[in-house]
Amino acid sequence: MSIIWSKRINSAGQILEALQQGFSAIDFSLTELTNSSSEELKLIKSLLAQTNLRVASFSNLLPDDVTVTSSGFNDYVWLLYVKKTLEQIVPFGGDHDQIISWDNGAARALPWESGVLEAKEQFYRFLHASCQAALINQQTIALAPASSHASNYLNTAQQMLEFIALVDMPNLKISILDRYWNSTHTKETELSDYVAAISQVTLTASLQLNKAQKDQQHELLKQLQRAGYKGIITLDGNFTKQDLKRVKSHFEA
Repeated sequence: MSIIWSKRINSAGQILEALQQGFSAIDFSLTELTNSSSEELKLIKSLLAQTNLRVASFSNLLPDDVTVTSSGFNDYVWLLYVKKTLEQIVPFGGDHDQIISWDNGAARALPWESGVLEAKEQFYRFLHASCQAALINQQTIALAPASSHASNYLNTAQQMLEFIALVDMPNLKISILDRYWNSTHTKETELSDYVAAISQVTLTASLQLNKAQKDQQHELLKQLQRAGYKGIITLDGNFTKQDLKRVKSHFEA
């Protein structure tokens, strides 16, 4: 398996643009897709067939305003939502396994005082059940280490590895976000030690990065190359054709 270069889009109109820019796949928001009309879904399927692009991954397992660790979270209702949504996206995967990334760290923010253990158990139960539902459809859930600004739970790659071992589901993997790389990567754990657990890497367009962040992105790509990463690299919607060439050249250098 080689690198799959994917672009994150949020509408059918961006599919042709992704093809023209040289991408081989796209990443679509799960929330956007499920909220699309039947006509929009037909258009998306038609454009995918015409361009021979595939939806390699989906973002947002749950809507951004849903917090799994809150006391009012209804796991029954939201698990039904996940099951229904995962079934709906099966036709968009073609003959390939689908990756559903979940990089909203705020969805698992823990209370600062009482109820921490209960919140952790609630998140564990929900994610385990979601992985079971995804496994039926040969889908993988990729959870991203969270920025400390978004959540106080599962903030480093090492913590993610320990949590994956606890959940013990073969289709639970790691998603890496370049903008949080410095805070989520620990020197004690080299990327090569857990590269097999990474299913997706998401990059931010250079126009949104300062020099230090650009250097950080370059270093991440070099480490992925050295570690032999083979998976999806998703570029956000602001990437251009020139940006894609630049990132590819960094990775292949």
